[in-house]
Amino acid sequence: MTYTYWVEQLEVDELPIEVRVKDVKRARLRITTAGKVWFSVPPSMGAQGAVEMMRKNRAWIDTHLAAVKAAQLAPLTLWGSQVPDAALPTSVNTLFRAELSQALQDLQPRWRYLAGDQPLRFNYRWMDTRWGSCNAFRRRITMNPALAALEPRFLEEVLVHELVHLTHPNHGPGFRAMMDSTLPSWELIAADLRRIRPMPKPAR
Repeated sequence: MTYTYWVEQLEVDELPIEVRVKDVKRARLRITTAGKVWFSVPPSMGAQGAVEMMRKNRAWIDTHLAAVKAAQLAPLTLWGSQVPDAALPTSVNTLFRAELSQALQDLQPRWRYLAGDQPLRFNYRWMDTRWGSCNAFRRRITMNPALAALEPRFLEEVLVHELVHLTHPNHGPGFRAMMDSTLPSWELIAADLRRIRPMPKPAR
């Protein structure tokens, strides 16, 4: 587990940033789907190093912040199709979780064999940069409800990807060979998915 020494909230050149000084070897810059900019930096770098890194990467940050703002203003989609405002329920968050849960139930008969005979648990969590994750030891797969905004092919690729991680925890040759034999189009779908940022967690 990575230890955080301290957190600083700064405003640099009219841009709010959060600096997390942690026991990491390299600095990391991240922009969340909510439009927040934060840095994880080692103690040797400190807040001043994060400020210098921010100024050096300001053009990149501004471009990505503009993309986040555009995504926030974009019409809501469900499985790749726009949802009219009049058709939106009171809780968009609940809608996306329910849609994802049902879609996974529909897909599991086709892909459940990848998990073997042991129990498997699914969690749903809004994530800023990830579509899914797998804890092979606990046999728990976490899926981002934002997948319900995309075409169904993306959900299928992420599901198969995480199920294969139960057998191959990393992305080495064994993982790639199993993905190739299970879902031959996975690399093309994954390449398209890398161009998409997960939508932020709905406010309601």
